[in-house]
Amino acid sequence: MRIDFCFLFLRLTYWLYLHKLPTVMSLSLQHSSAKSVTILPFLSKINTRYEVILASGSPRRKELLSLMGIVNFRVLVSSFAEDFDKKTFRSSSEYCAATAKKKLEYVVADYTTQRTDLKKPVIIIAADTVVDVDDMTLEKPADKDDSFRMIKMLSGRSHFVHTAVSIYAESESPEPQPPTSRTVFNSKTVSFVETSRVQFASLSDADIAAYAASGEGLDKAGSYGVQGLGGQLVAALDGCYFNVMGLPLHRLSSHLAQLLTEETS
Repeated sequence: MRIDFCFLFLRLTYWLYLHKLPTVMSLSLQHSSAKSVTILPFLSKINTRYEVILASGSPRRKELLSLMGIVNFRVLVSSFAEDFDKKTFRSSSEYCAATAKKKLEYVVADYTTQRTDLKKPVIIIAADTVVDVDDMTLEKPADKDDSFRMIKMLSGRSHFVHTAVSIYAESESPEPQPPTSRTVFNSKTVSFVETSRVQFASLSDADIAAYAASGEGLDKAGSYGVQGLGGQLVAALDGCYFNVMGLPLHRLSSHLAQLLTEETS
């Protein structure tokens, strides 16, 4: 009888599993988003029907944009001097946002004057990254001595990395146009700032001097690259890793998806 009871118990458990599974799956589906939160469903459209411009000469941002699956893009570096007075801004993130917007403004103007393809809408992406420690904004170091000074300042402490992104996106006008006329595009600009928190290890002067001498950080905000030798300086990271590299992939993908969804709705 004991064996029969165990057998019946197992059968009952299995029956409950089978009959509750559809309910669990139904509940999971209820939590899924009706709208795309990434550009994955739009990649073919972006790569074939849009001209994509990266308003940055950063090798990291070029690499990251490619990692998103955007393959047909070209670089148009902003001519903005990036000479805002930091003292006029309330925070590093505000300064960063203003710089990204101004970079975008310059590239949109330059692109408009040299535009050759009048049939394809364009997406232009500009970005700026700064390091924020004690409400002090750190950008690229002036030289290796300045690199040493910055890393020394960050050693054993946490800091914030802000990346501001500004997007100019065109969509084809829904109004019918004569076959011979220039395509009329509607346009929209979206901006956001993503912030990550980075904790540096307590570094010796030998550690700092060796990294500064490598020169890796000379073209990077805060004078380090998390994706290279500088990754050894980082003890912990809270937030988007790619944001620290210079382009927050999910957030950028989400905003682009929203723009493309609005175009088709």
